[in-house]
Amino acid sequence: MVSKCGRKLNYFGVVELDCQAALVILLKKEEDLKKAESIMLLEDEEFNQAKVELERQEEVVAAWSTQEKIVEDFKLADFSLASQARQIEDLKLTVKEKDRHVDSAKCALSLQEDDLDKMRNELTQKTEEVTMMGSELNSRIQLLNEATEVIRRQGLEAQELH
Repeated sequence: MVSKCGRKLNYFGVVELDCQAALVILLKKEEDLKKAESIMLLEDEEFNQAKVELERQEEVVAAWSTQEKIVEDFKLADFSLASQARQIEDLKLTVKEKDRHVDSAKCALSLQEDDLDKMRNELTQKTEEVTMMGSELNSRIQLLNEATEVIRRQGLEAQELH
């Protein structure tokens, strides 16, 4: 009976260590999520700035197009417009790349949040198991104490009879 209690206490120790390890992992995941969220917010801001810059560049191209009709130096204006168009295409590619990166980061963040939720649920379940085992262990300890007391009394009674 004492051996069983010892094994139960040992199991409690293992479960407690499992819970502590899960808590450490949860805290690390939460920290990783915060970092990922911070990075995502910074990238989102860069994305918005690139978008504004793209809109500004498109306005510049439109202005050059109007100026092209007026300016006598057609070749200079044409060169400038071609250069601006290349920059705009580069910015479009950059914006598309950032957009894909942001989508990827959002997906990764969502997966990490799902993992964090699973770990929280597992920790809650383990905590409930530990609580139930603690109650069961206390009940068995009480029964063991009562049985020990009965055995002690019977031993005294047996000694008195001899």
